[in-house]
Parts: sequence; structure tokens; C-alpha cells
Amino acid sequence: MELVKHLENDTLIDTDGRDKLVGKLKGYQDKLYIDPVTGVYNRRYFEDEIRNMQNSAGVAMIDLDDFKLYNDIYGHDMGDQVLCIVADVIKNCIRKTDKLIRYGGDEFLLILSDMVRGTLRGKLLQIQEAIENATIPNCSRLKLTASIGGVISEDGQIDEAIAKADQLMYKAKDHKAQVITECDKTIFKKEKIQNKPKILIVDDSEFNRAILKEILEETYEIIEADGGNEALHKIDEYGMKISLVLLDIIMREKDGFEVLKYMEEERLISDIPVIIISSEDSANYIRRAYEMGVSDYINRPFDANIVYQRVSNTVKLYAKQRRLMAMVTRV
Repeated sequence: MELVKHLENDTLIDTDGRDKLVGKLKGYQDKLYIDPVTGVYNRRYFEDEIRNMQNSAGVAMIDLDDFKLYNDIYGHDMGDQVLCIVADVIKNCIRKTDKLIRYGGDEFLLILSDMVRGTLRGKLLQIQEAIENATIPNCSRLKLTASIGGVISEDGQIDEAIAKADQLMYKAKDHKAQVITECDKTIFKKEKIQNKPKILIVDDSEFNRAILKEILEETYEIIEADGGNEALHKIDEYGMKISLVLLDIIMREKDGFEVLKYMEEERLISDIPVIIISSEDSANYIRRAYEMGVSDYINRPFDANIVYQRVSNTVKLYAKQRRLMAMVTRV
């Protein structure tokens, strides 16, 4: 035992005991701040050590695409394995001075110390590529992707930067597997235009088509057909590239039911959702439409916000189903 004299009151201190106590406290603190699944920092570490940080740093939110599907298809053990692999991949791309935090679920918060604007996007693209190239033991067909948002935190508290990075991450997630930073919003806007989901509007009234186009064109690429015949040509031309069909029932030439019959015969109705928008509200029409496989039926006159939301929900649901089927067929 080593005893040393305390200068203030001449008491003797057991330095070996003190060092052991300090070591135990440090070990306890390390366990308190480490996520048990991935081995990186946890949310508590963020709350205690990072939240009030004011240093200049790069801040990124990293979210795994389709993570819930991994759990649903392969089980939670595989989900945990995926999280561990992703955490290791990210750590291999960053410095010891950087901080990786499991922020919640499949979201990781990355703090890149002394990061400058010119190199932030390049670093995040490197991380994204490394995640995509990661291999999962016993499941080599499972391919991971991540959506990432990043900003530079300079003067304000880091909370503000995290909120901005989170917003950008959700913008990137709209089309999956994107990286967007505050430095390249214009680049992302161009990419976003190219990747807009396609909606086919079928109505022999130009006025009706114009109303729907105005509601939806900011988010979706609009394809128009002025009747049933042109609708069949558009469906043949674009096929599964169409994310949704908005279809009127009463039209000259071929009506909406004939379009539905064609889609049923071509086995497209289960893969391309159809929403009927019509002034015809009889129970027979509505029942027949649902029997032929439509996803929804909206009567005119309608509320623009409700139309937008129901279209959005349907497009997202079918996009998720398509990704699920793609994952299942890879197994």
C-alpha cells in the first residue's frame, strides 16, 4: 500500500485504493455510456456529454433503409447483427476523435470533429459506400443501404445542427440511399426531380386532370391520358415504372372499368395501385371497383389535402411492398 501526505491537512491517503476506486468508477461510466448491442456510444452519452457541445464539427444523421423489413423477414437477431456490422463499418471510416452514437433504433448520430464544409459530403459518401459494400455472414444476398443528412455546426449549439441534419436525412430517405448536406441542396434537388415517383392521371376532362396535376406535381412526375385508350398505351409504355394510377370511371371510348379489366388481365393490378376519382358515387359502381382490385375510391368534389395524403399513403405502401418482394426474391 502506498501512502501519501495530503498537503492541506496532513492526512494520509491510500493512493492504491483511490486508483482502484477511480478505475471502478470509470468502468461503470463506460458501461453507462455504451450501447450494449453495437458497442458505440448510446443516447445517454449524447444527453450528458454532447448535447451542450459548442465546438465546430460535422454532424450527420445516418438511417438504415428498410431496417424494419430486415427484422420482419430475418428476425431480430439478424437485425442486431446488421446494426453491429454497420457500426463497425462507420467506425472504420472515422477518426478516434470522432463520436458515433446510436441515436435510436436504426439511426446513428455522427459527430466529426473539426470537419470543414468542403470535405463533409465526401466523407459521408465514403461511409455510405462502405455500408453498401458490407457483407452479412450467412446472408450474402442481403444488401444494405443508408440515407444520410449532414451539416456543419459552427456557432450554435449542436442541437440545432442535429435538427437540420435530421431534416436533410428525411429528405434523402424520400428516395432512399441518398446523401444530402446543406452544401449541396441544389445537387439533391436535381436528383430528386429525376427520381420522382410517376403517377398516371386518366380522365377525359382536361380540367379535372389539371386540378389533380396542380395538387401532385411538386412531389410526383405526372403522366396524363385523356381517356381509356391512351391509358392502355401509357401503361404498356411505362409498366412498373408507374407508381400509381388515378382513374376516372365515366369516360368516352373505354371507361375506367375497361382499363381495370386490362390491368387485371395483364396481372398489373396487384403491383400498380389504382385510386378511382369520380363523380359517380353509386354503391354498385364503388363495390364493382373494389371487386376489380382498386386501392381506394374518392368522390368528387374532394378536398385537395385529403387527395394528396391518400395518394401519398398508397404510393409509400406499394413502394414498401415492392422493396419487400425484392428482398424476399433475393433470399
